[in-house]
Amino acid sequence: MDGPAAYTSGRGGRTAGCGNGLGLRVRAAVASSEEGAEEVRRLLERLDGPDLARDLLLDLEAVTEEGHRADKCALRALELLGPLTRWRSIVLLAGSFPPTAPEPAGWGPIEAHRHDGDVWHMVRHARPELPVDVTYGDYGAHHAFAADGGAGGGPPWGVLRYTTDRTFLLAKAPTIGEGHAEEVREIARRMVAEPDFRGAGFSEGDRWLHACATGTGTPGVGNAEWWIRAGHSQHLAYAAWRLSA
Repeated sequence: MDGPAAYTSGRGGRTAGCGNGLGLRVRAAVASSEEGAEEVRRLLERLDGPDLARDLLLDLEAVTEEGHRADKCALRALELLGPLTRWRSIVLLAGSFPPTAPEPAGWGPIEAHRHDGDVWHMVRHARPELPVDVTYGDYGAHHAFAADGGAGGGPPWGVLRYTTDRTFLLAKAPTIGEGHAEEVREIARRMVAEPDFRGAGFSEGDRWLHACATGTGTPGVGNAEWWIRAGHSQHLAYAAWRLSA
C-alpha cells in the first residue's frame, strides 16, 4: 500500500465516549517525504469531524538488517505528521522476523535479532515533545512480506520459532520423511532447554512447545502451519506481558 489508508472502528468512527475512532495506517517511507505528508494532511481534512479521534499507525514494514535506517525514517515521518492533528495514539509498526528459514534443516535454534524493538525504543525516547507516547506494534512471529508454506502445497519443512526479549529463536524442521517426528521433538527439546523459555503455563504456544518436546501432547508433532500458530501465540502473549510490565 503506497499511500495512507484509513480504518474506522465503531459506527461512523465516532468516539462518543466508547473509545472508537479513526485509524490511519501510513507507510513511513511515504510519510517521511513532504509529498507523502501532504497526502496525509489532505486525507485528514476529508475525514475531519468534531468527535473523531485519530490514531496514527506508522508502518516501517520489514526491519531485518543491522544497517537499517528505519529509525531516521520514522523520526522524519513523525516530524512531518505529528503537527497535522491531535493524535489520540501513535503506534510504530515494524517486523523483524527474517525472510528466509535458517539452514540447515534439523539444526538450531539460531538467533535472529529483533531490530523492531531497538527502533521503537530509540524513536520513543527521541521524540519526548509528542503529546502521546509512541506505542509498540509489530508483525508477530512472521516476516512482514511473506507467508510460510503450510500443509498442502508448501515445502517439506517449516520453522519452529520462539520470541525472547531481543531475539527470535529459529529452527528449520522437516514436515515429512522417515523419523521426522523425532527430529521435530529434538528441536523442541533444545528450545525448551533455552534459558529464555518461559514455561508451559505462559501461553498456549509455550504449552504446545513443551508438550511437543516431552511427548505429552498429541501423538503427532503438527506441521508448518501449526508451528506458525504456536509461534504467534507465544509471541503475542509475551509482547502483551512486556508492554504491561
